[in-house]
Amino acid sequence: MLGPGDALVYRGIELTHWREPYQGEQLVQTFLHYVDQNGPSAGERFDGRTALGTPLAAS
Repeated sequence: MLGPGDALVYRGIELTHWREPYQGEQLVQTFLHYVDQNGPSAGERFDGRTALGTPLAAS
């Protein structure tokens, strides 16, 4: 179990993961997502955009 100030890095696509319901009063979470440049989802880099901060293509 993680405690205050702890961090965890894992491959969420490969590991079953979850969070128990939060029972406190204040919470800050940061999620950093990445795509392995040589992995099977390499084409999903930047959600298919040319760079971060550019708009998504209209579908």
